[in-house]
Amino acid sequence: MGIISSVGRSTGGAIVINGRPVAIRHHTWQVIDRQTWSKTRVELSGGSTYIGPYGGYVEPPQLTSRVTEQQEIWLRDEHGKEVPLRLSNGGFPVRVGHRVVISGVEIDGHSWLVELQNVDTGSRKQMMPNWGQLLNQAGILRRPTWTGLTEVEKGLRIIGIALLSWLFASLMLFNAAKIGFMPDSRAEHLQEQVRALNSQSMGEPDRKTRRVLEGKAGSLQRELDQASAKERDTFLIWLNGLGISLTLGTLLWLNKGTGRYRRQLAEAEQQLNQALCLPLPKQPMSSKALA
Repeated sequence: MGIISSVGRSTGGAIVINGRPVAIRHHTWQVIDRQTWSKTRVELSGGSTYIGPYGGYVEPPQLTSRVTEQQEIWLRDEHGKEVPLRLSNGGFPVRVGHRVVISGVEIDGHSWLVELQNVDTGSRKQMMPNWGQLLNQAGILRRPTWTGLTEVEKGLRIIGIALLSWLFASLMLFNAAKIGFMPDSRAEHLQEQVRALNSQSMGEPDRKTRRVLEGKAGSLQRELDQASAKERDTFLIWLNGLGISLTLGTLLWLNKGTGRYRRQLAEAEQQLNQALCLPLPKQPMSSKALA
């Protein structure tokens, strides 16, 4: 930006944000000319026509217009250098002869115009929506993706995190059982015994012995049903516990990163606002600039 890097009357200093130097620049200029005009943009959208055997309809198109205020201010520094400043979407109240302080920041050789102030009237105009956007563009404070999501998007992300957490928990439990980390299943042992007794009873010719084997198999089947229900409940407890833990851990990690970013941003905003609130020049510019 040519205005910020000008050699006119400038003040300022440097601060350090997140280990990176940020230079603050204040340049005083004299308004020598100003022009204001409006720019209208007209858009035509929509509209349709339908004609059928039983009639039809005609929907006229929608005509919309948008008016934006454009402003061009010519400025001169104390060395006689003249530059134009073009503004849109809301002008800056100045008159010819007013003194204007243009404030900006410089980071790694790149400059951003952040504020205009009319010394004679005290009015200010912010040129950046917020400091977070500037610091994110400069790569000093990267904004976490989570902070830029809407409530609906956050809800969908939470559902996705929960589903992935439960899936990962299931894989962990199955692999733990496969490698022997989990205790042996009593239900599997009982099931093998029931199958063996049923096989013996089917091949036993003696009716009395067969009934005894069938009774033992029935008794073991009841134990098998109880053991299966208990192991199923235990598996669900482990699954839900791991799934909830992974989900909460992920959300806490995201919240921790967001909280750290907000604290760093608040400290950076305080530093930048203090650096911008420097005393403005009380003396008029030189006669050379006013000529």
